[in-house]
Amino acid sequence: MIENQDDHSLYISFSANVDRRIVEHISKIGGYYTKKKFGNWKLLYVEGYINRFDALKREKYLKSGSGRKYPRKQLSNYFNNTPR
Repeated sequence: MIENQDDHSLYISFSANVDRRIVEHISKIGGYYTKKKFGNWKLLYVEGYINRFDALKREKYLKSGSGRKYPRKQLSNYFNNTPR
């Protein structure tokens, strides 16, 4: 999960290579729809899974209505102590 430091939006995505995915996202490589969203991105949170199926299932949950609450709750200390 990365956060846009300009508008504080969160971006959640599955990737087998987190470092490569962040570089792609920041440099707008690969034709991802988020390339339209310019900003200063910061890595906030990473979860690891043994297989792709479980990782994609978790990504789907985190992008759901109830799943969107999880990062804010899990990272509440960060969000409560970072100026918005």
